[in-house]
Amino acid sequence: HKHQTQLYLARDYAVIPLGARSGLIQWVDNVTPLFGIYKRWQQRDALARAQQLAGSQPPAPIQVQVLKPNELFYSKIIPLLKEKGLTEQTPRKDWPHSVQLRVLKELMTETPRDLLAKELWCASSCASEWWSVTQTYCRSTAVMCMIGYIIGLGDRHLDNLLVEFTTGQVVHVDYNVCFEKGKSLRVPERVPFRMTQNIEAALGFTGVEGLFHISCEDILKILRRGRETLLTLLEAFVYDPLIDWTQSEEAAFPLAFRANTDMGARQTRKEMEWEVAEGMLITKLAESESQWHKNRENLCAALIALEKYLCDIASVSEYLLTFQDKIVKLDKEISILSEAI
Repeated sequence: HKHQTQLYLARDYAVIPLGARSGLIQWVDNVTPLFGIYKRWQQRDALARAQQLAGSQPPAPIQVQVLKPNELFYSKIIPLLKEKGLTEQTPRKDWPHSVQLRVLKELMTETPRDLLAKELWCASSCASEWWSVTQTYCRSTAVMCMIGYIIGLGDRHLDNLLVEFTTGQVVHVDYNVCFEKGKSLRVPERVPFRMTQNIEAALGFTGVEGLFHISCEDILKILRRGRETLLTLLEAFVYDPLIDWTQSEEAAFPLAFRANTDMGARQTRKEMEWEVAEGMLITKLAESESQWHKNRENLCAALIALEKYLCDIASVSEYLLTFQDKIVKLDKEISILSEAI
């Protein structure tokens, strides 16, 4: 279990709330957002196209402008919607799935699937280092995917996924959309975690069926073993009055852990806090159970050794008493002899 824990690590960062609308967030060093990789490729591709169009003309500074992802998406889908007699104002739920699928395939075809994989390769000094970085990336991606699946984490756009190229560690930021809140957005998020072509290609030639698959299974086993701790920690969010994950007028927000409504209505805040504190205490006691058992075994062994030492002391004391009796008798005999002489 200790070896598995060392392999599967979720890199985190500190968050210190200072008030209802302010706080401090730790700066995460040596990481790059995936959107930064995509943005740089866009700029390189646009510059290459502009130079190709310029041809043999005298070199001059070329200014290129790239479209934002949403602009690129709408530039492709609006003409197709017009062909179907729809407009941009048409609710997205009424957009034909065939049109959305066609645009998705076009965007996937136009975007290289190995952008992230090449970055990991270029950041490595040799083949063995690249292999180590790729293995770490696979395990780190699996950790964050399974944790995100468990807590219902959404809003996994490219600015919220960071990668450290020198180690391969993946860092997720912005945990605001969790507990399946993404399903209640205007454009619902229906995938359990993000696994797009660039993320998959960087996993290596086995893709999702190799080390990533094995790591996901191991991580779920680890989470099951610690389910009491996990449930107790997540239960605090149900009763925490500072968390603003409530139902909205537009769509309901299904909480992952929902308390019984009738029972909750009769409970006071102090009773809820007491239940949470009691649950945390039970969890802490369960976590320290193995250490207590070890302490008990050590104490029992020490008591057995102490009993042995006490028995030895008792036998020696009894032996000394025997000698003392003999000394008393010898003293009496010496005194009798002295009187006789």
